[in-house]
Amino acid sequence: MTPSRFACTAYHAPKRDHAADEYEDAWAANPELGRFALADGATESSFANIWAQLVVNAYVTQPQLAIDELRQQWSDQVDGLELPWYAEEKRAIGAYATFVGLHIRNDGQWKAFAHGDSCLAHLREGQLLAFFPMRHSTEFTTSPPLISSREGTPEWVRLAGHAEPGDRFCLMSDAMAQWFLRIHERGQSPDMIFDQWQQDRSLFQPWLRQERESGMLTNDDTTLLEIRFLPYESRESR
Repeated sequence: MTPSRFACTAYHAPKRDHAADEYEDAWAANPELGRFALADGATESSFANIWAQLVVNAYVTQPQLAIDELRQQWSDQVDGLELPWYAEEKRAIGAYATFVGLHIRNDGQWKAFAHGDSCLAHLREGQLLAFFPMRHSTEFTTSPPLISSREGTPEWVRLAGHAEPGDRFCLMSDAMAQWFLRIHERGQSPDMIFDQWQQDRSLFQPWLRQERESGMLTNDDTTLLEIRFLPYESRESR
């Protein structure tokens, strides 16, 4: 088997003053196949964390995302649970999540698709080459398109490109993605901050508190899945 050319690191946290088990983002990585995914479960929906995790796990292990099969899996997990009447009503409506998935081949060719405001950034030496599917920090709203665990057909947005050794990809839920664009629109690159976290992961939580307090980062579940495309001679894992 050809060794993986990808190293990935995840940084994530629930909303301020929320417990870890209230975190409703989800991410998954399969460096051997070059497949990575992130989903943001909608807080107001029922069992959104389960739905988000099912979707990302399926993307990184299967050639195609079979939404109907995932809906059945979600239903199998939650429909038999005994709940208060008000929770039963929410469960009947279903769970919702945004999604972004990335597939990179060892030759650097990549493709991505998304639904909603979970985003992908492609960077090279601090320069932003692509940001997808949002384009500006003002585009984020409280009602993005969502994938339902009950019905509907997602309208996927797609993008493709080519990576060179040393390039960095970032999959982000909406709070992190909006922060990223705000920094970029100021003429700055988040690369330097991400490099600091790589050197010392303990810096992430103080940064998170500071940016939330300043208003630069929305108080929401916050997730960054960082993927580095490695030269063959420096394959590494984190």
